[in-house]
Amino acid sequence: MPEFASAHLFKAVIYATASEPEATAGAAEILDHVQSLSMNDREQSLAAALKRLVTGHWNAAAEALDRHNMLYPHDLPALQ
Repeated sequence: MPEFASAHLFKAVIYATASEPEATAGAAEILDHVQSLSMNDREQSLAAALKRLVTGHWNAAAEALDRHNMLYPHDLPALQ
């Protein structure tokens, strides 16, 4: 298993946006694990937005993702 946060966050993005309960649960597990890894500001921003998404805070997640994409416009997984 990779020990760099970006790989895990990419997988979490895919799961979190799948709109399936099992995938959402999988994204939440990934986000729990990624908290134990070293993350830069970009990774922390995406993780925080995804956490809002998987906990059902859709409006807060949308706002967080908008801000993330404004700050990191080349973060392709987040632009999905």
